[in-house]
Amino acid sequence: MGLMKLLSKHLGDRINQRWAWIAVLTALYLALPCAPAYARVFFPGVKPLAMGTAFVAVADDCNAIQFNPAGIAQHELYWVDANYQRSEFLVPPLGGPDEFKEIWDIWHFSIVDSATTNPVAAGVSFTGIDFPNHNFKENEDYRIYLATAGNFYDTFFFGVNYQYVKLKEDEYALTGDVGMILRPTPWIGVGLASHHILGPAPKDDQPELYRDVVVGLAGHIMEYATITFDVTKDFDADADKTFMFATGAEGVMFQRLALRGGYLWDEIQELDFYSVGLGWYAETGTIGYTFRGNVERSRTFDHSIEISVQF
Repeated sequence: MGLMKLLSKHLGDRINQRWAWIAVLTALYLALPCAPAYARVFFPGVKPLAMGTAFVAVADDCNAIQFNPAGIAQHELYWVDANYQRSEFLVPPLGGPDEFKEIWDIWHFSIVDSATTNPVAAGVSFTGIDFPNHNFKENEDYRIYLATAGNFYDTFFFGVNYQYVKLKEDEYALTGDVGMILRPTPWIGVGLASHHILGPAPKDDQPELYRDVVVGLAGHIMEYATITFDVTKDFDADADKTFMFATGAEGVMFQRLALRGGYLWDEIQELDFYSVGLGWYAETGTIGYTFRGNVERSRTFDHSIEISVQF
């Protein structure tokens, strides 16, 4: 808020706070390198995972920090989230004589504040594989996100995040994402996100830093159902096909019980995934569970559980 106070003082309080923050965020966006981005998000979270990772135009929980940072400004509250995901997959993903099974235990924690300085929101998150011993003793395989976003009359949302990515003990990266959401009506949402557009171009052995751009469309049927679809264009993958397509849906019964499902067509890795999940909405928070499986390989799957508190 220090920057906002300076702006207001300099202009004699003649600029509305919302307009000032839109100007600041737009300036940040224009200052970023005009490079395409990457959308294979390192950690999806329970709800995005259940909806096939088609979440860019929805982005309505703490997982917006890593999917589309603009989404953290869609609410006016404090939000604390904890998530555990167990991922089991084959390496290489399409199998072969030397294949082996890899198991990751992923922990994710996030905090979003969209109430203190509304219409401006801020968020921070940490994601680590085999937390805490692997992350801090071996000093690798974790990410820290810092995000900020602005809300323009509950119609246009704009956000950026910055990331510290610790790949190996002697290797790290600084990068960032930009996102926006347009909600012309309560029933339609359009999302756009660019991932990893800051910093140097990734190396061939750093797929977690590949740059992409994601366009999403979401339809909302009051508070009862959401249907969404995302298209991802990858700019760094060494493959003939560089697109991913995701679709997902959520239906809410009794304003509490959420039923979710989704599908992901990954043309880059030539893999297809299906997902199903359950969630429970309460006034003070949410809980959820998601299972995702690989259509071709039954030994590749994810279990994810999440609990969040809102106040």
